[in-house]
Amino acid sequence: MLLLLIAGYVGLWLRNLRRELVLRRESEGRIEAAQKLLREVTDRIPGGAVYQYQRKPDGSLCTNFVSDGILALLGVTREAVLRDYTLILRSIFPEDLPRVLAAVEESGRSMTAYQIEYRVVLATGGVEWVRGSAVPRPGADGAIVWNGFLIGISELKRAETQMRDAREQVDEITRSLPGVVYQACLYIDGSIELLYNGAAYFKLIGIEPRSGRFDYRRVVEAIHESDAEALTEAMYQSAFNLTPFSVDFRLRAADGGRWLRVDAVPRAGGSPEVVAIWNAYGQDITDRKRLEQELAATGKQLREITDSIPGAVLQTRMRADAVPRVEFTSGRLNQIQSVDVQRALNDPAYLLDRVLKEDRAPMMQAALRAFHTLWNRGTITSLQS
Repeated sequence: MLLLLIAGYVGLWLRNLRRELVLRRESEGRIEAAQKLLREVTDRIPGGAVYQYQRKPDGSLCTNFVSDGILALLGVTREAVLRDYTLILRSIFPEDLPRVLAAVEESGRSMTAYQIEYRVVLATGGVEWVRGSAVPRPGADGAIVWNGFLIGISELKRAETQMRDAREQVDEITRSLPGVVYQACLYIDGSIELLYNGAAYFKLIGIEPRSGRFDYRRVVEAIHESDAEALTEAMYQSAFNLTPFSVDFRLRAADGGRWLRVDAVPRAGGSPEVVAIWNAYGQDITDRKRLEQELAATGKQLREITDSIPGAVLQTRMRADAVPRVEFTSGRLNQIQSVDVQRALNDPAYLLDRVLKEDRAPMMQAALRAFHTLWNRGTITSLQS
C-alpha cells in the first residue's frame, strides 16, 4: 500500500516535471523568437543604432543591448560594446565628453529623457556627428536603465554649416551695400513683419526696432505727410497685384527731412494669412535729391542767362557714330530761325535740314574735325556755321 502511494506521488511529480519542461521550452522558444525579431528589426534601422545601458548602484556602466548599427556609427562591433561599455565613452570627441556625461547625469537625477548632439572619433580616425536620445527608468536594486537611440547626423551638420556660411556671405554682402536689403511680410490683417535684416530697416526709417508683427502705422508716422499716402498706396497695389514698386519719400522734419527710396519685388505669401512677401532695397537718397534740386536751380539760372543773350546758344554732342545730337538750345533759337526747339532736341537731322545745302558739307567737316580732336586729344573746338 505504501509502495503504491509512493509510486503515485512519483508519477505525479514526473508528470509535473514534464509539463514544466515543455512550458520552459515553449517559453524559451518564444523568448528566442522575440529576441530574433528584436534583433531583426533593430539591426535594419538605417543610419542608427538601438541600445540599452544601465548604471549600477556602484556607479559603473554596462551595456545590456545594442544593435549592429553601432558598427557603422562608431566603427566598433556590437560584441565589443557588450563586453566593454567604455568603448562608447572613449569614442566621444574629448571636447564633447563633459557635455555628454553631464546630460546623462542630469537625466539620471531627474529621471527625464535627454537628447544631445556630439562628435565621435571613429576607429579609422575620422570625426562624425551623432545625436543620442535616451529615456531612463528605475532598474533592480537601485540601478538606472536607459533605453536609447543613436543616429548619425553628419550630413545634417554639413548642410547646417553650408546654410550658415551662405547666410554669413549674404549678410556680408548686404552690409557692404550703401543701402539696406530687407524682407518684409504683409499679413491679411494689415500688420507687417520684417523677416530679414529688420534692425537695419528700422535704423534706416529712424524708428525704434521691434520684433514680430507690428502696425504699419508706426512706419507711416515717421514719413512726411505729403508722401505717406503715395507710399502706402504703392505698397498695397504691389501686394495685391504682385507687381514691383519704387517710391521716393521724405521722412518727417524731426529726422532732418531725409529722402529715402524703396524698391521692392513681391511674391505670393503661400498661406491664406499672408498677402505678400517683399524682397526690398531701401537707401538714403538725400544727397541725390539735393543735387537734383541744385541742378534744377542751375538749369533755371542757365536758361535765364542764355535767353538774355542777343543770339542763340546751342550745344551739340558728337556721338561715336559721328551723328551730332543737340543737347541744349536757348529760347532765342526759335526767334532767329523759327526752330521747333523740342524737335531740335529729339531729331539730330532737323537742324541740319534747315541749313543751306552749300553750307552743310563744310559744317559737317568742321564738326567731324572737332569730334576727332576731342576723341584723340581731349581738347574742345568751337564750331561756326
